[in-house]
Amino acid sequence: MVSNKSGPKSDISIFNESKKGFDPKQKFHGDKAYEGGESIKTPKKKPQNKELTIDISRKTKS
Repeated sequence: MVSNKSGPKSDISIFNESKKGFDPKQKFHGDKAYEGGESIKTPKKKPQNKELTIDISRKTKS
């Protein structure tokens, strides 16, 4: 992606500006830089000294 403005800009800000060309129902996968974005599934970090559990609400339907 290329931003037309100079200076630092977060990945999620650039993504939000560029996703206008996609279908509103489109789902995306991203890394931790995209955490909190709508329609973006990000990995979940394993809690320290605990097991990683499956969060059913985060699963997407195929």
